[in-house]
Amino acid sequence: MLTPEQIESKLDRILLRVQKPGRYVGGELNSIIKDWDSIRTKVAFVFPDIYDIGVSNVGLKILYDQVNQREDALAERAYAPWLDMEALMREHGIPLYTLESKRPLACFDLIGFSLPYETLYTNALNVLDLSGIPVRSEDRDKTHPFIIAGGHSTMNPEPLYAFMDAFVIGEGEEVIHDIINLIQKHKPSLRGAVERRRSNPQLQEEVASTPTMSRNDILKELAKIQGVYVPRFYEAYYLDDGTVSHVEPIIPDVPKIVTKRIVPVLPPPPTQFIVPNIDIVHNRVSVEIMRGCTRGCRFCHAGMITRPIRERSVEEVLLAAEAAHTGGHQLLAQRVVLLAQLGDQPLKRPKFRTLPDGRPGGGPAAPRPSAARMDGSNPPPLVGPAVQSRETVSGGRGACLPVADGAADAARPWSYAARAAGLPISAQAALSVAIRATASASLVRSGWYLRANRR
Repeated sequence: MLTPEQIESKLDRILLRVQKPGRYVGGELNSIIKDWDSIRTKVAFVFPDIYDIGVSNVGLKILYDQVNQREDALAERAYAPWLDMEALMREHGIPLYTLESKRPLACFDLIGFSLPYETLYTNALNVLDLSGIPVRSEDRDKTHPFIIAGGHSTMNPEPLYAFMDAFVIGEGEEVIHDIINLIQKHKPSLRGAVERRRSNPQLQEEVASTPTMSRNDILKELAKIQGVYVPRFYEAYYLDDGTVSHVEPIIPDVPKIVTKRIVPVLPPPPTQFIVPNIDIVHNRVSVEIMRGCTRGCRFCHAGMITRPIRERSVEEVLLAAEAAHTGGHQLLAQRVVLLAQLGDQPLKRPKFRTLPDGRPGGGPAAPRPSAARMDGSNPPPLVGPAVQSRETVSGGRGACLPVADGAADAARPWSYAARAAGLPISAQAALSVAIRATASASLVRSGWYLRANRR
């Protein structure tokens, strides 16, 4: 297995031959590097897509912050390389590594994949192969990391059952600590012991006498944690049309039904976000002000699986936004859920107007969300007067996007979807919102324009 120094030496010879070398060098502002030898449990979080997309993933930011707050664990990041870099890595024998320490993924105790959507499934398998880790779970032994996946798409884990050791069903802020604690308890420094034995033959007897559980036994213990699904201990039964009929455990002492993990109270949001080396998608700070949704639209996956609704106080969000001023980002962006919350709770609108403005030397600018509901619950006047000029922040024009996934008029071809989703939005109401949006003088002066969204 290559050392970090060997990986960096090989990178020096190939990085000038790829697009955007900044994707692969690490060293970003606010990234966390800990002393490898003094940390008991090493966790690598992987977003199996390119750096440009993965850095902005909010779930990965939260878990990275949570684990690195512990003194006995560290978290590092890895992303899928672009095609040119992958070809060179395979040609030169470079395994996929984390950006913080340049260590191969195979050196870690736990690898956590974030899978928010299904198109990342094949990328995740390619990442395992590029890391030199057996792709199928049954082919791994005690020298390999535990491979766990979480995220919205893992609410249906069956497509990847043969490749992941375990899935986290639900939210990860608390369960990640349960998993780390269990690995520490039943796998005490096994990887470090193996490395010490190789470097010092006198430790052979000492290491051999160290009591450790088998990989399969540790997975059995993982299956007992609420929200953790270990597919090797369950059998899925299918209907004739290929859909899942039911899932049953095949061994005793594991839950018959895996209950979704829910965080009752949202922890404080991270404030020291990693500042990427290159311009990325959504290159801004994201402050999650609520989780869940009041709308109940049946077409919306996230709106269903993130229930129940939990909110952060206005004061907590404002403190997080102020703390982000020193983080190095140029743009502070409240997530789209901010607009939904303000629309549903108008009493909170004035307080959020105190969010920091973009000023020279004053921290990131705070443009308001660019989507307005067409049912009128958050009309454009809420957005318009507070919109900052995007030309001074991102060098381009923004778009005010009134959102309607379907109108409820019977004569409209898209009315069935709206009625089925519980959205009684008339075409007249949609047109009214669009007219008000374009008539907002502040939106026009700020360089915003109206964009139609057709389904």
